[in-house]
Amino acid sequence: MKCWEQTTLRYYYEGLAYGDYPGLIMERILPQMQNCHSLLDICSGPGAFSLYSLKQGWRTTAIDLAEIALEALEEKAKNYPQSRFQAIYGDFLTTVVPHADIAVAACCFYEQMATPAALEKIIDSANQVALFVQHGKPAQPEFLTTGLPIDSEKKPFRWQNYPIAEVLNDLAAARGLTLNSDSLECDFGCLYSPDDATLLDFISRKTGVSDLPLLQRHLHTVAQPRAGRLWLPNPRRFVFFWINKKATN
Repeated sequence: MKCWEQTTLRYYYEGLAYGDYPGLIMERILPQMQNCHSLLDICSGPGAFSLYSLKQGWRTTAIDLAEIALEALEEKAKNYPQSRFQAIYGDFLTTVVPHADIAVAACCFYEQMATPAALEKIIDSANQVALFVQHGKPAQPEFLTTGLPIDSEKKPFRWQNYPIAEVLNDLAAARGLTLNSDSLECDFGCLYSPDDATLLDFISRKTGVSDLPLLQRHLHTVAQPRAGRLWLPNPRRFVFFWINKKATN
């Protein structure tokens, strides 16, 4: 499936509105900062961290190569006129970007972004904290589909997490800084409508469960009330590292 299309964007933004990613991660980081007024969202996609930043009233910059994702984020940013927002269509590795109090790169560590040069550029882009987020090993398949039959030919593609911890540790140590790490489980689900065929197809493609009647019965079972709607929980584990450039050892 394509990384971003109108349906995936819809469910992504529902996950941000009613779930707890990336808020739980930011709550872990912010107490260690002095003051935060700006955020750089590197390889932002539709902008989970950008939207968090905009809600705080911070100056926010997002850079990505996915035009459809940045256009959707620009539209969302209009809801926060008190925040200055800039979208940059480009490759972070070759583009000059503004520095920010927090520079965050989330779930984008393919081979080129896991190199020492790329990781060092992320660190250099941060005035205070450089934050690196990766997918952790899930406790179970998406949307709680443990035990449901998976169509091996339709098993969804998963981005490979290239290892970055050792390189980050060396880069931090060379600057006399400490690499911190943690992991959290965040619920990144979406709203549920039993008669939404598009949603059913989306989750089928996400999970690899191709028996649609079985999947529909499963979703009806796991759906739970939230904010006056029905919510499909999708607990995902995230591993994250951060370097606080203002901290003293």
